[in-house]
Amino acid sequence: MKKIALLFVIVLLGVSFGFSQDLTSKEKKAQLEQEIKEMIENRDFVFHAKSIRSSTGGKLDLSLYHDLSIQGMYVEANLPYYCALESDNTTWDDDAITFSVEAESVEVKYNEKRNDYEIFILVDTGRNIFNMKMLVGMNGCAFLTIMSAEYETVSYFGIVDRPEYLDAYLN
Repeated sequence: MKKIALLFVIVLLGVSFGFSQDLTSKEKKAQLEQEIKEMIENRDFVFHAKSIRSSTGGKLDLSLYHDLSIQGMYVEANLPYYCALESDNTTWDDDAITFSVEAESVEVKYNEKRNDYEIFILVDTGRNIFNMKMLVGMNGCAFLTIMSAEYETVSYFGIVDRPEYLDAYLN
């Protein structure tokens, strides 16, 4: 009888421990979503590009230091340009989309149906006008599309993070 009672207590503790881990992961998810919400709505975040895709379908994974920072109306970009042509020729420029300017507009919309953010950014560098659209999921994953007259449309997949992350990493 003591063995059965002991076994019951062990099983009960295991089940309650499993539920407590579930709550912890839910709390972590809610905390991440709150951080993403605050960063996006305050317009204070960095998009770290992890891959680039041309409108013709070519895709490349990227290394570090390819970012788009937004702080209020100030936008800073250090993004490469990649174009895969049908004749198997490719164009690659590591510093093609590089600027630090005040944006003409930065518009943030929350989409309740998809539970994500849409960010529309218009930047005039004096040399080129960039029209950007970013979709940001509540898990921090983001998709950025850049259109301009000078370049073929290009898209990036990456993550958004706090600006302090980049400062801490570089120092």
